Amino acid sequence: MCCSLPPLAPSSSPSAFAQSAKPLTSPSKRAWTFALEGLLEPVFQESYLGRAEVRNTFRVTGAGTIAGCYVTDGVLNRTAQIRVVRDGVVINTSKLSSLKRFKDDASEVRTGFECGVGISNFNDVKIGDILEAFSIQKVSGAEAAAAQSGASARR
Repeated sequence: MCCSLPPLAPSSSPSAFAQSAKPLTSPSKRAWTFALEGLLEPVFQESYLGRAEVRNTFRVTGAGTIAGCYVTDGVLNRTAQIRVVRDGVVINTSKLSSLKRFKDDASEVRTGFECGVGISNFNDVKIGDILEAFSIQKVSGAEAAAAQSGASARR
């Protein structure tokens, strides 16, 4: 025989043998996981944080154009990336250069509050623009493949 499996007794069924078989041991599972992580490229996953509407703009010497915004949904976070949407078209994607509330620096601004937003390398903000805040996380390729196979199995 080519395998080291115990022979089946004539009276035992294959399902009984399958139930008695042990799953992979944890060290070999870890070895395969590490091997897969090394082979698969990392996947970047975008997560939505919030949305704000530009209600006014201000020109500040040295800082450029500051957008006076009202947060309509979610949270604007200082570390978030910003997508500027005008008439349903994405105009620019950049990072926040400043986030202020009542002349004080703010780490985040929640729904229903007003704030001042500076967008790095972008000064063409207009009244009525929508600012969408999002963050990007790096997910290992093995985790993404497991999540994708789990989602396809549920369908």
